[in-house]
Amino acid sequence: MEVEFALLAAHAELAPDGRLSVLSGGLDTIRGFFPGITVYPVYFAARIVFLPDEGDKDYKVSVELLLPDGTVFEKSDQNFRPEVGPKRTKVGFIITFFNMNIQTLGDYMIRLLIDGHEKKTLPLSFEALPQSTRTDG
Repeated sequence: MEVEFALLAAHAELAPDGRLSVLSGGLDTIRGFFPGITVYPVYFAARIVFLPDEGDKDYKVSVELLLPDGTVFEKSDQNFRPEVGPKRTKVGFIITFFNMNIQTLGDYMIRLLIDGHEKKTLPLSFEALPQSTRTDG
C-alpha cells in the first residue's frame, strides 16, 4: 500500500463514488489570538492505494496531532477493510479535528499511521496574531 496523497484543509467531503472534494487544501499554518486559540474544524484528507493482495484484511488507520514536544494531543482511530479488486484500488478518507483549544504555539505535526506504521507526516504551525489587531473588545 502507498499513500497517494494526504493534506490538511479548511473543508473536505468524500463522495459516495470515492471522490474527495477539498476547499482551501494545503493548510499548514493557523493564526489566532493567544492564549487559547480555538480551532474550528480542520480536515485531514488522504487517499491510500492498495494492491490486489492487500485486500481481505482489517486495517487500523490512526491520525494523530502531535504537540511541538512530540506528545499526542489529539488522536482519531478508524478500522476498515478495503474492498480490493484485481487492480490497484484507491480508498479515500477524511478525519476531522473539531474545536481544538491550542494552549502552546509552535510547530505541530499530523501523523498518519496504518497498523501502527507511520506512513505520512504533515506540518501544522500555530502562530499568534498581534493583540493590536483584535476587534472583539
